[in-house]
Amino acid sequence: MKNYLLLLLFTLALGPAAFGQRPNFSEDIAAILYENCSSCHHSGGIGPFSLMSYRDAYTQRYGIQYAVSNGIMPPWPPDTAFQRYTHERVLSAAEISRIVEWVNNGAPQGDSTLAPDPPVFSDDALLGPPDLKLRIPLYKSKASGFDDYVCFVLPTGLAEGRWLRAVEVIPGDRSIVHHALVFIDSAGNSQSDTVGGDCGGPSGDVQLVTAYVPGARPLVFPNGETVKMGMRVPAGSHIVLNMHYPDGSAGKLDSTRVYLYFYEPGSSGIRQVHAGAVLENWNFCIDANSIDTVTAAFPSSGGVLSGDFSLLSVFPHMHLLGKEISAWATWPAGDSIPFVRIPDWQFDWQDFYFFRKIVKLPSGSRLYARGVYDNTSANPLNPHSPPQKVCAGLGTADEMFLVYFHYLDYRPGDEFLDLDSLMRVPTGMPSPAGNPLSLRLWPNPGHDMLRLGWDMPHAGPVRLALYNLQGRRIALLSDRPWSSGRQHLEWRMSEAALPAGVYLLSGHIAGVPVSRKVVIAR
Repeated sequence: MKNYLLLLLFTLALGPAAFGQRPNFSEDIAAILYENCSSCHHSGGIGPFSLMSYRDAYTQRYGIQYAVSNGIMPPWPPDTAFQRYTHERVLSAAEISRIVEWVNNGAPQGDSTLAPDPPVFSDDALLGPPDLKLRIPLYKSKASGFDDYVCFVLPTGLAEGRWLRAVEVIPGDRSIVHHALVFIDSAGNSQSDTVGGDCGGPSGDVQLVTAYVPGARPLVFPNGETVKMGMRVPAGSHIVLNMHYPDGSAGKLDSTRVYLYFYEPGSSGIRQVHAGAVLENWNFCIDANSIDTVTAAFPSSGGVLSGDFSLLSVFPHMHLLGKEISAWATWPAGDSIPFVRIPDWQFDWQDFYFFRKIVKLPSGSRLYARGVYDNTSANPLNPHSPPQKVCAGLGTADEMFLVYFHYLDYRPGDEFLDLDSLMRVPTGMPSPAGNPLSLRLWPNPGHDMLRLGWDMPHAGPVRLALYNLQGRRIALLSDRPWSSGRQHLEWRMSEAALPAGVYLLSGHIAGVPVSRKVVIAR
């Protein structure tokens, strides 16, 4: 009788979660968090807490509910009703409603065996071994009471120019790297700046390539059977990294790497991509205790574009006084062309936003941008108290008004190119060598059958799963005990109907962690 009462009390304590209440974490919430939140919110990530388990989510349930209900998280500033982009971090109304209902009903866990595996985050490169690996010197952040901005110059040592097809930035300490901007200094004249703590970026003959922000994918220039795009890295040039370490990271160490991937020497038909601040205004000041508007247009001298261009991305930039920003184009023969609209500017979340499809900018167009700045005490990010007059400049406490683009000369049909498919991770990169258990994969790349071989030092469990580059599990290849000795496993790729690309095989063999790249070719 005593045991029965204890069992009854335990069952009542579990509440409705023990009986499969929906929505629950395992079946309804975990996938949402893993897809949209965990890339920042994991151990070692830039997020202030982890969201990798039910316990994590339950502890933060009220904060999660508030953040998603008010559009604070996941961070995605652009208005998707204005323009659509690749890899948008936007929750649907149904997903938000599901989270709210889950929290209101006590945040039940549900059946833990039905939960998806949490994402796998690695300090290894997603794109595989690079053609050129560069690393900044070990740097100790000075960000105490302010944000620390520094610039590092990294000589490429290239004896001849190469075409860049992909770039991956790998932070040395993901918990303190807020963002990194990558530039090409063609003349090799830039100087490192780690003294002032407020480097605004290199000047002179430099070209912006890409930006790293937490959760961002590597930059892969559009490429396929009939399309090849990239940037030229001249012989003797330098790569410049503009690093941002947030307030509170003082004393922590970082040694961020940047990996460069080139087209094969002699490759032909590569189209030159440019990146730059097409729209800019350096001649403005915002008076203290005022809200003011700043505009820019291109061509800045008046007139319109004399040729057709293809736009790949847009990157608006302001500082702490920024409140909203938008950019668009007009042309006589049609409606305006939207680029980006950010109704609630967030200084902490800036990125290149790549369009879902290339945006054609026809001859006769004129580009415009408009920004609103709040230099009052009502702005919680105002760097001055009381407010002071702020003008355009390079410092964080100064202001900027820039809109960058990735662009190139237009070719007929560009506007029909799907950037989601053309900017996948390249498929021709080999897996890194070396594995504690000599895990062998073949054929790799492959398109039908994947064969695995390994040597078991002793009998034990083997759990191997295939993940996509967003950390979602695609297939479970093994989750059972294996005997000692040489082992072999076959998995038919076609069963999962996976698109071509690079995937991560990860898990444990007899207690030893293993991780390898798997390339699927079609």
